[in-house]
Amino acid sequence: MKKSIWLGSISLLVFAMILSACGKETSNKSAALADSSNSTVSTKGNKPFTIRIGNNGGSNQLKLAYDKGWFDEEFAKINGKVEYAEFQSGPQAIESIAAKRLDVTTLVDGGVFTALGGKVDLKLVSYLSSGLKGINYIIVPKGSDIKELADLKGKSIGLSKGTTNHVFFVKALQSAGIEESEVNIVNLLIPDAQPAFQSGQLDAWVAPDPFTYQEVHKNGASIIASGESLNIASPVFTAFRSDFTKEHPEAVEAYLRVIQKSVDYEKANYEEAVKEYAALKGQDVTLIKSLADNYEAQNELIPDEVVADFQKSADLLVDLGYLKEKYDVSKLIDNSYIQNAK
Repeated sequence: MKKSIWLGSISLLVFAMILSACGKETSNKSAALADSSNSTVSTKGNKPFTIRIGNNGGSNQLKLAYDKGWFDEEFAKINGKVEYAEFQSGPQAIESIAAKRLDVTTLVDGGVFTALGGKVDLKLVSYLSSGLKGINYIIVPKGSDIKELADLKGKSIGLSKGTTNHVFFVKALQSAGIEESEVNIVNLLIPDAQPAFQSGQLDAWVAPDPFTYQEVHKNGASIIASGESLNIASPVFTAFRSDFTKEHPEAVEAYLRVIQKSVDYEKANYEEAVKEYAALKGQDVTLIKSLADNYEAQNELIPDEVVADFQKSADLLVDLGYLKEKYDVSKLIDNSYIQNAK
């Protein structure tokens, strides 16, 4: 596969499944989004309009807000109709945004890079998590003699090239003074990487939760490095279709108010919220709590230091050949909506 098409085609399943313990796509809702791609009308004068919300992998906060009817309640105030769908991976959501079938979703930095490579026009309007925890782990099988990053030289490491995990891994290697050429990167998506790791075909795997959680707790795998241990962030953003933000600024602010309500609810009722998340998804409470603990949900202005680090990651992907041109990522950022929503 050519490098020039890797970034646009590699699945962002990696982060989507981390955010919320592997949410499942609801195809009937996705079809509803596709049927309504031309339904949006300006919010000016309270004319009717539709916002199409994509839950990329089943974000806890989004799922809870939708289940409790908070989106419907907030958008009814400005004559807005809500359509909601769930996606298993970032590329699915990005494709829908590009086709104007989706207006907003949640993306980690790697998903944004995929959109950039595909010339999808986005605005990042709030900062949801640092991504220090839960997104990037380098794990080795039970009984492995690999104990630290230096031991990875000459080894086979599974990851999805051009993604958040790839960016993290290159930064991790740099921190240990190792060149990417000194390891054997095996380009695998999660459905292929996990069985390869379990069968011993890989010496290490760069994996997110819940897969890391599963391998460590069920199969005795060990973590030799992580985003948290190396202080390598993978920021998470609220990403809107750029045209939508221009046409419906009030709707962007309304959306952010609902997200803030959901974040505040989780913080005030954490144990109960975790139980609700588990019930909504039919998942084990222990697993959901572990993922929620790692995510550390927020809904804030995008800090300058995050933008600076985000730029470094984009530049790194250019150097690696997975982005064709250099981008000024600051042009994607618009903090005015979250400022107005507070």
